Amino acid sequence: MADRTTITVHCLCKAHTFTTTTLSSSLPLPASCCHCDSCRHTTGALYLPCAPWPNQTEDLSVLKRYPFSPNMDYFSCPTCSTLLFCKGTQPDDLPEIVTGSLVNAPNLITYSHHGYVSDTLDGGATIWFAKDSDGNPIPRWSGRRDKSSAIPPSWPPSAKTDPGAKARPSLTPLKCHCGGVNLVIRSATGWEDREKTSLPWFVDSKSYRYFAATDGCDPCRLSFGADVVNWTFVELDHILFPGSKEGGEMEGSLPTTVGALKEAVLAKERDPRLGKLALYQSSEDVERYFCSGCSAAVFYAVRDEGRYDMVDVAVGLLRHEDGARAEGLLAWNLGSVNWIKEAAGGWREGLLKRVVGDGEAWRVERGYEKSWRRVMREEAAKTAA
Repeated sequence: MADRTTITVHCLCKAHTFTTTTLSSSLPLPASCCHCDSCRHTTGALYLPCAPWPNQTEDLSVLKRYPFSPNMDYFSCPTCSTLLFCKGTQPDDLPEIVTGSLVNAPNLITYSHHGYVSDTLDGGATIWFAKDSDGNPIPRWSGRRDKSSAIPPSWPPSAKTDPGAKARPSLTPLKCHCGGVNLVIRSATGWEDREKTSLPWFVDSKSYRYFAATDGCDPCRLSFGADVVNWTFVELDHILFPGSKEGGEMEGSLPTTVGALKEAVLAKERDPRLGKLALYQSSEDVERYFCSGCSAAVFYAVRDEGRYDMVDVAVGLLRHEDGARAEGLLAWNLGSVNWIKEAAGGWREGLLKRVVGDGEAWRVERGYEKSWRRVMREEAAKTAA
């Protein structure tokens, strides 16, 4: 009997688990990474990685189906919002697994190519997925693979934003694919008259841009469906409801504490401006917010000291004029991945290490300074040593 490997996928709440087997010789499975606007806005991540699922007749009827487009459906857990599968709408289309929901295992997945990269304007997440496990460049396509032009490693030649420039614009839309979550992020430039030492830890005291981080923790990747996710951090009173009046005036902010936000979302008579914002209680003190329509991850909220008035915000929902990484609003912590140890022992361990290396190489090549948070941590490590 041929050597076979068992593959398992499950959602964050573990209400849904799928298992199949495949020939070990067929591994790693090739994953295509889509960077189109629609995939980013449906997940909250900066990309969507999908690979062929070996069980071609998998029954997905227990999952929530979202009609992503006339040609594609997405399937997720209705409780915790984990995106598990995607499948074309034609009778002969086969299911694909969203790789972030796979249980980590050695030699399971390889990223084969990046598609629809031109949608990102700035290269998006491809800057830290530059090479495969053999050190070869991962091909990037402006649109569909082999149906569009190849994008060279040198693109984009430079960033649109001076990394030391002040945050802009003053307002940036935060919106999911179906429009069920429709909000606006206000920049922190209004804090320029504050003492530098009184600024929140996630605001750059020079540019007033919000700190942006790369995360490899298991619960976060399950929330998004992507193997690597990105968060920024914003005070709740800087997350606004867009105005419906002529002139576009804002109509106030979200509730300004995480406790009040939870109460508002769970209320029987809800503020209609909350749209389809829903939550999953992933632990006693943590709420993970998502769109109940398209299942996009939106916020992470934790009732912890220093975090009662802020949330983590899914970067993939930002609609910024500079592109997917929203560099006019965000200050990126390149060359670093949080919770990298959680990937130990499986194929993601190598992926996250390459994310660190590729992100650092990109930072150095562009002449970007290390983030202030990274400098603080490195200095603290030196002092401890």
